[in-house]
Amino acid sequence: YGDTKTLTWSVAEAAKGGTIEVTSSANDVIAVENNTLRAAKVGTAKITVKYETADYYDEAEFNITVNKKPITVTAENMTVVY
Repeated sequence: YGDTKTLTWSVAEAAKGGTIEVTSSANDVIAVENNTLRAAKVGTAKITVKYETADYYDEAEFNITVNKKPITVTAENMTVVY
């Protein structure tokens, strides 16, 4: 966690000019900030994207699961005599 991803999308020409709203069901897991998703901690969040104009409305949902990030620890080989 701690990584960020920027959302991208396309809108059909006939529906241009609307508003897009992106929300997270668990802001403590996936925070949404200016069309960017930030993984904040381990867990699962449902992301909802809504698009609306005077004539069109659409909504999509998807789940994102954040797993622990693997780390590598390297120790120096040492001997201590007492």
